[in-house]
Amino acid sequence: MNKNNNDKNHPNPALIEKFLAVQEQELVMRGKELEVHQQNNNNTHEYALAALQANKEDREAIRTHQEKIIKTRYIFSGIILVFLFVLIGFCLYLNKDQIVLEILKAVLFFASGSGLGYAYAKKTSKNNDEQP
Repeated sequence: MNKNNNDKNHPNPALIEKFLAVQEQELVMRGKELEVHQQNNNNTHEYALAALQANKEDREAIRTHQEKIIKTRYIFSGIILVFLFVLIGFCLYLNKDQIVLEILKAVLFFASGSGLGYAYAKKTSKNNDEQP
């Protein structure tokens, strides 16, 4: 009976070896999972850097385009102003004061209408932004 108790107290060596083999495989799998997780983190980091670079280039292109638009507007406005000054000067040279007054009226109406339209658009856009 004593021998029977000893057999029950000691586990089967084959079972212990199988348990150790399973533990070893589990450790190998965890190592592979960690490698995959690390690779996933690296890929995510590289993607984020590439997205930031693309965003930077896109915003740079937008800024360049906006600068060109503003520059073109200033050039166009300058040409119009020079044309008006030349026209007014030519009319004054020919003593056509009435034409100069009509040109100034037209410029005044255009400028006031543009200013009021701009102010109205600015006000309505602020009201639309404030509403949920």
